[in-house]
Amino acid sequence: MPKNTNSQIEIGEEIKSDFLSNISHELRTPISIIYGAIRNIDLDLKENNIDIPVKSYGYLKSIRKSADRLLRLFDNILELTNIRAGFAGLDLIVCNIVNVIEDINFSTAEYLKKYNISMIFDTEIEERYLNIDPNIIERVMLNLISNAVKYSKEDTKTEILVKVYEDEKKVYVSVKDNGIGIEQENLGKIFDIFSQTNGCMTKNTEGSGAGLCLVKSLLEMLNADIKVRSELGEGSEFIIELPIAYQLDFDPYEEEIFEDFSVKKERLEKEFSDIDMGNK
Repeated sequence: MPKNTNSQIEIGEEIKSDFLSNISHELRTPISIIYGAIRNIDLDLKENNIDIPVKSYGYLKSIRKSADRLLRLFDNILELTNIRAGFAGLDLIVCNIVNVIEDINFSTAEYLKKYNISMIFDTEIEERYLNIDPNIIERVMLNLISNAVKYSKEDTKTEILVKVYEDEKKVYVSVKDNGIGIEQENLGKIFDIFSQTNGCMTKNTEGSGAGLCLVKSLLEMLNADIKVRSELGEGSEFIIELPIAYQLDFDPYEEEIFEDFSVKKERLEKEFSDIDMGNK
């Protein structure tokens, strides 16, 4: 009979985590150099009005997109290993979660509008002040929205509904799409790292599946959770569950502690870098 099974599992997980972190560090530098070189080549071509064959331009675009995708993957893996090692920090602030979600939705909707993607925001509550890290909420929301775009149906306008509601214990943020959906037997696997490569997502699209694992880990830092509802061919709904923390000695009407939350364009471009937006 094997002894110390739990310890062996923990050691195995630690070895795997260290390996992923080390290889991500090693590979990120050359990929960054490739990415920078491609950007400089692209700038030189434009500044000097140099035309190159369409086929060659397509190759450059493909290299840049692949480098973008790899950098995003490495960043996700490094952040995951930092969270699991206890090195990730929180920047908590008391703010109105409804406004935070609405501001993120507005910034993303403006960005996606040119691709004919519809985003709707709805809320059943006007305000709920929580002690949260808005940057984590941004990371989570952008990942869920980019997944909704990535796994959209072909020849169908992508529609995304973001909704906020609550009960006595939690605030819920729902991101619902009309995409391809997920098979029922795979719903329990989608928050595992690299689940997309194991066939949990049914669309033949590129991506590692590390994003949803990172989403769950980030939310766990806020003592929050995420659930999914989906039916193959009928779209998916991801529901963030944020515990209501009652703030003592705090009057939001007397203190201006939080300004409008605007998502930077660079963050949007990075989050959607592994999607062929030209086909949306």
